This record gives sequence, C-alpha cells and structure tokens, in this order.
Amino acid sequence: MHDDETATTKTKANILYLPDELVSEILPRLPVESLLRFRSVCKVWRGIIDKNSFLRQHLRLQTSSLLVAPWIRENDNDRPLASSTGELTAAGLYLWDGKQQSVGTLLHAVSDYRFKKAALHRMAHCDGLVLLPTDNTVHVVNPATRRSITLPPTPNAVGLVNRFQGPHAFGLGHDPRSNAYKVAHFYGYLDMDMRTPGSYYYTAKMGVFTIGTDSCWRDTAAAPPHHHVIPQRTATFSKGSLFWTVEEGVLHDTPVAPGFVRYRLEDESFSIVSAPPCTPRLNYEASSLTDLHGELCVCVPRSGFDVLEMWMSGDLDYGSDPPHWDLCRVINGPFPFGSYMPVIATADAVVFQFAKYYLYKSDLQSPKFNWNKLIEMKRLRYHHLDTDTFVKYARKIIADLYVIPYVPSLVPI
Repeated sequence: MHDDETATTKTKANILYLPDELVSEILPRLPVESLLRFRSVCKVWRGIIDKNSFLRQHLRLQTSSLLVAPWIRENDNDRPLASSTGELTAAGLYLWDGKQQSVGTLLHAVSDYRFKKAALHRMAHCDGLVLLPTDNTVHVVNPATRRSITLPPTPNAVGLVNRFQGPHAFGLGHDPRSNAYKVAHFYGYLDMDMRTPGSYYYTAKMGVFTIGTDSCWRDTAAAPPHHHVIPQRTATFSKGSLFWTVEEGVLHDTPVAPGFVRYRLEDESFSIVSAPPCTPRLNYEASSLTDLHGELCVCVPRSGFDVLEMWMSGDLDYGSDPPHWDLCRVINGPFPFGSYMPVIATADAVVFQFAKYYLYKSDLQSPKFNWNKLIEMKRLRYHHLDTDTFVKYARKIIADLYVIPYVPSLVPI
C-alpha cells in the first residue's frame, strides 16, 4: 500500500473513532454555534450530534438565560410616537445573560413580523424553541439555529350566524411519548341563546399542531372544559402538560373559578387542576404560573399586593385530586406585586419583571428576602453580531417588552 493511501485510511479511521469522553462529556457542553460547525465535518459527527439522546443531554447541560423581545410602535402618518396608533414591530429576539450588564445580543431577527397591538400574545419557550403567537398567525423559532416556521392560519368561527369569536390562548410543549413538539390553540365561540334574548353560551375548542408531522391544525378528540381562559396569556409547560389560567371575570354558573385547565400532550386529554388554598382565595388575574425545577409554581399576591405567595405542587403526575400544594415562600416586595411578574426561578432566587422595564432578583435563601435590581431594561442596548452595531430604543416607542427564560438548543423544526 502506498504511503498516501495508508495516510488516507488512518485519517478515515480516526474520524470514525471518537473517544467516549469526547462524545459523552465534551461535545454536550459546547455551545450550539460550535456544534453546528462540527455537524459539517462528516456524516459520523452529524449522526452523533443529531441523535435525540445527545440533544436531550445537551439541553440538560446548558445554562439558562433570558430572552428579551422589545415591540416597537412605528410612527403613523408622522404623528408623535407617544400617541401613534401605527403597527407594532417585533424588533428581534435578544439574549441577555448578565455578562454584559447593559447589552443584549441579537439571536433572531423578526422585524418582518408585524401585528396589531390587540393581537399580541405572550411568548413561550420550550427546549430552545420559542413560540410567537397572535390571534391568526403563529411562528415557532429556534433562535440558536436561526430556523423558523410559520404555522397554517388558525381555525376560527368568525362569520358564522349568531356566533362570535371567543378568547384565544396558545401553548407550546414537548410530548414525551412521541418525542414531538406540539402547539396548542385554546379558543372558542359564543352562541346566542335564542331562548333568552341578549344571553350567550360558550363553547370551548382546542386545535393542535404537531411540528414536523401535521400540515394543518386538527381538533382534539376530547372536548375541552367549558371555561374561558385568560386571553393572550400563553400556557405554562410543566410535566408534559400545558396549563392555562381560568378567566374568573366571565364565570356565570359558579361564583369561584375551579382552578387551572390542564392539557396532557401525550394523550391530548383535559383535566382541571384545583387552585392552591390561598387566603382568602386565589386572585386569578394577578396570579402567574411558572415551572420551577419540574414542579408547577403559582405566584399570587395577597390582598393589598404587598406580599407575594409562592405555592408549588410536585404530585401532579400522580393523579391526586385535589393536588397537594405547599406554600414554599412568602416574599415582601419593595413595590406592590400587582406590577410584578416572575420570569425565571432557580433553587435560591426568583427574577421578577417589574413595570415592563425593570428586572429584580429576590434571594430566597436570605430570611429578609433581599432584592437586587438586575437591570433597567429601558437602558438596554441591543447588539447585532453580524453588523457589529448597537441599537438603543427610546422608552417612548417601546410598546411592550417581553422577557422569558431561554436555553439554547439544537432541537430541529
């Protein structure tokens, strides 16, 4: 065998053989950008990185940060920006990890997504995928890989005789049985009660779209509970299920809301999760849901909004009814909690968004619950890596500023 042929054979053998330590310990800790380059080395590397077991391990080892999405109100007919009624533009999805205090880094440009103010919904995140929904258009984005899809138009009941569109709410989650990601669309319509003039009854509907499988929205086989959920409040994903908050203000038959609507993604079934035993009772509108280390967490201000209660339930998978809720923290805030929204929680701290423009961190290990201001987001500058330029938006043109937890991943869409 010639020397050049021997060298080629040895090179191929080295490529095919990857040390176990490299595959199990080193590669899963690398950033997405590096792994995307390594996928282009050869089929063997691409096959390793694309394996579902590798994707899940990589997700577990990544550090969580925050994703910031400023929505900018455009000038309309040269009127002052503060009074403009022009369209809103999503300026982009920016990563803020605290390493550069006043700088966010552009991950995904979404300046072509324009929506009316009334149609905006909160974003959602699951395993590196970000849901950007409106009433009629839904985008799913992987900011790390810069991949995105636009789902087909959502089903609706507008235009039917004696029927009016009900509230909309969306959710994004991972189905552990099929290893698929599903987008759920909770909607409904009001039918006029012909027997009682001026009165209506509500019919709830649920549309589902499985990413990578479905070509259109489909209705679930099980009928959802006949409860309004708070419109534009995107579901919380926890323990393989999506959770929506019931809109208490439109209840007619029952004086107290029954709890939260749960939608299990693996069998697409519904149930009602009873609310924690707050005193005097849960304020649904002021409450917020989050997933804390695999447990469902409900944050709710007490009467007067000067104290926040954090309730957690870890037995939702065991079918207990009602579930067991533990009051894990009682936090005194520097401002009324009606203006706070928990964004991300760890074992020792909770990060809250206050009055749209501020992030505060509460140290849960301290008996005094010390508060530290992380950042004043109206001062945040946004860095575009491709052009190496910085943008700073004036406070008066920022109509909304959404902040969600985010973990970069290679999950395909």
